[in-house]
Amino acid sequence: MRQCCMLIMDATPIIFLAKLGKLDLLLEFKIPVFMPREVEFEIVEKQARKERRELNSEEKTIQAFLEKHKKTKRITVVRTIVCKAVEDSRKADPTYASHGDGEVAANSLFLNRDKYGVSGPALLLYEDADVEVVFRRDDVHFLTTYAMFVAMEKIGRLRSADDEWDRLRNIYRQQNENDLAKHNVDRSNRGDTEYLPKAHGEGEGSTSGTPSPKTRIRR
Repeated sequence: MRQCCMLIMDATPIIFLAKLGKLDLLLEFKIPVFMPREVEFEIVEKQARKERRELNSEEKTIQAFLEKHKKTKRITVVRTIVCKAVEDSRKADPTYASHGDGEVAANSLFLNRDKYGVSGPALLLYEDADVEVVFRRDDVHFLTTYAMFVAMEKIGRLRSADDEWDRLRNIYRQQNENDLAKHNVDRSNRGDTEYLPKAHGEGEGSTSGTPSPKTRIRR
């Protein structure tokens, strides 16, 4: 199986990593990192605009991280045709509420990846189940946040995947948010994490074939 040639990011894993102060883990994958502009909007501006407020500290942290790595071209944010259409909808109707637009934009990015000098399979970092409905292709490999934690534990970037997931749960409890409650992780299988970046000095990671359902986050 060919190695993944790009990492596409969906919104929720980035929010999770920001809450843990672990955004730099996204840079451990030694492949180009891409994000649709609509996903950037969702994780930085969407909630603030909805609540008519300034960006909070978490949103500012994500924004600063993205701006820093966009300048070095480590992360590329792409305004796809889908992104442009959604932006036009928001301009025409400020109350427009997106439903899965980020996922559709990510799929559009993948299908047109040759425009950005990329060919071959992609690795998709995701949480929401509808992503798997949008991406019904053999050349897209799925990685959930918890599976990513397991991979990072295996290469020594995290001490414990379980500890990080429990810490994330506690953060949501303290904030009285229930977003994480819908994620029920089966930790009984810690083998196939869908994509395992190798430790520095061992070369780049490779895909591992069909993802193990037990490493995915279920609903």
